[in-house]
Amino acid sequence: MKRILIFVVLLSAAILSTKAQTANLVTTGKAQLDNKQYPSAFASFKKAAANGSAEAIYYLGLCWENGYGTQKDIYEAMDWYLKAADKDSGEACFRVARAFMDGCVAQYNPIKAVKYARKAANAGNVAGMELYAQWLTVDVGGENRNLNESQRFFQMAMNKGFEDAFCTMAQYLFFGNNGFPVDKAKSQMYLDKLKTYNTARGYHQLACMFADGSAGMKSDKRAFELFLKSANMGFARSEYEVGLYYYNGSHDDAIAKSEALAIQWFEKSYGHGYTNAACKLGRVYENKGHYDKALEWYYNGGDGLGAYNLIKVHRKDMSQIEVLDKLTKMANRGAVFAQKMLAEMYDSGTGVSNSPSETFKWYNKVATNALYYENHSGDVYNKIGNCYYNGYGVTRDYSQAVKWYRKGAECEYDSGWPKFNLGNCYLNGEGVAADDNAAFRWMLKAAEAGIVPAMRNVGALYMFGRGTSVNYNEAFRWCKKSADAKDAEGQYGLAMCYFKGYGTQQSNSLAREYLTKSANQGFEPAKKGLQQMNNSSVNNSSNNNPFNIDPFSISPYTNTALQQMEYMVNAMKDLPPPLPDPLPTVNYTPSTSSNNSSSSKSKPQQTGHDLANKRMDETTYDGYATMLMNMCYGNSTYNDSNRLSYQKSMRDIRMKWVNKGYPFTQSSWETWNGILK
Repeated sequence: MKRILIFVVLLSAAILSTKAQTANLVTTGKAQLDNKQYPSAFASFKKAAANGSAEAIYYLGLCWENGYGTQKDIYEAMDWYLKAADKDSGEACFRVARAFMDGCVAQYNPIKAVKYARKAANAGNVAGMELYAQWLTVDVGGENRNLNESQRFFQMAMNKGFEDAFCTMAQYLFFGNNGFPVDKAKSQMYLDKLKTYNTARGYHQLACMFADGSAGMKSDKRAFELFLKSANMGFARSEYEVGLYYYNGSHDDAIAKSEALAIQWFEKSYGHGYTNAACKLGRVYENKGHYDKALEWYYNGGDGLGAYNLIKVHRKDMSQIEVLDKLTKMANRGAVFAQKMLAEMYDSGTGVSNSPSETFKWYNKVATNALYYENHSGDVYNKIGNCYYNGYGVTRDYSQAVKWYRKGAECEYDSGWPKFNLGNCYLNGEGVAADDNAAFRWMLKAAEAGIVPAMRNVGALYMFGRGTSVNYNEAFRWCKKSADAKDAEGQYGLAMCYFKGYGTQQSNSLAREYLTKSANQGFEPAKKGLQQMNNSSVNNSSNNNPFNIDPFSISPYTNTALQQMEYMVNAMKDLPPPLPDPLPTVNYTPSTSSNNSSSSKSKPQQTGHDLANKRMDETTYDGYATMLMNMCYGNSTYNDSNRLSYQKSMRDIRMKWVNKGYPFTQSSWETWNGILK
């Protein structure tokens, strides 16, 4: 027992000693920082941070942001700020909130901006109080507007003498902004209080009020004088504003434009730690046509979005080596849009060799980046789902594809493709149990989002009551939407509606018109249907069925509603999901199964288009097999001529893919001898 007590005492003493040493390191580091002993300060903070000090971790971020004792790296700084914010450092929480609010280093994300502003305010950070008070005046970021709470946090910041709070309240009350009533007397009171602060920040806020007129008069000249006064005291945000005046000029022509002076002030502002100045310099040089220099400044400011848009528009006028170098460096530092751009480049083979593995790697980094706005990730999640579905850069895994499609489909913002692909997985039972109701639900959402293939699928599902009740009016409406978008399968579905009179007046001429449009785009069932119509000995008339054979019951269709439904739905699906564009080249090793002995003639490389086309041909092949099975078991009238024709078509389809080097399972119906069961 005595030994245990001694151990506890010694352990407690050691802990207290470590805490004291850590606190002393932080104090020493701050003194070294004040004395501009940057390398020593960085070393002190690093040692204290290793002991878990939130304050030291925050100061490490500050060192990385400003280049104190280390190279300047805004993304490294953000990593440390996030770590410190997780330990409830008020200063770090404020900087993280600003990053998500400004949308430069991190992607704009109001939800996270509010979250960290609230944490900063509750931790006693005065700038966080003022920022959180602003967010409480609007319904955004998951917080409901609460003007009483907003005013309380503004008052807390003002009680601590924070100049920005006096300025913001004076502006709100002068103009009646953000739900506050106009109260010019109270606004003047806050203005008078602000004038007593002879500080760089105070002059900056006064300048803002003269710039927007909330000081009682609008004067660019007076605003510029105050910004310049603050800038000459080294206030980075005022240096930036002075640069803006020189770059844009003033409304009252009191300040003459000077691009050279503007660039000088922007560079000075960036040198004093205002990252937005580097982003602005990127735009200045982009407008001048100096694209490589613009990329350098976007790189310095961590502006992945600026770099992304620059390269999107001007890649051909830039050094491709420089583009790849800067993007890779930015992406490795955590720049979300640089990661996204790299994924797109490796996907399409633009400026780099096409690489499925690099495509998957960078899209995956975007999706897991803490600086990315999850609700805006729908299409990135969809890309990852496609990679898993197609085995593109990663082992094929339908369950993983479903997982990512679902994440994308449930995002607040997406193009609709994740919903479409998730619907297809439910339709086929790939990676998830087949569920027609779920398939219809997601397809309908995708169609409503404007995805054309989903429109035709919804039309087919309504037509045959799969996952929903039969509704010919809705079937016609959705088939027409896709047909109007020049979709071949949609035109085919619309032709069926006109021929059968589904949801519209029966019209043979319109059925022929849309069959022709579909056939002209290469859709095989439409070609065969049109050929049957053209071969008919009966001319087009107003009769309900002027043709000897229904063009929608010829192979691979049958006359039974169930089989018609199955083929219609399969024929009107895009399977597999949209492949990368341009489509990848894949190596293929043929199967050695007995049914595919001739596949040893395989070609060494096949394009991704083959994967989609083969799926469609397999569906057609299975349709012929179903026709023959129905003949065999008496579900449809036996016709020997048709049997031989169907079997020849099956053989032609199978050999087409065998000769390309793909395995293709032969059905026993391809060699059926015609004996009925």
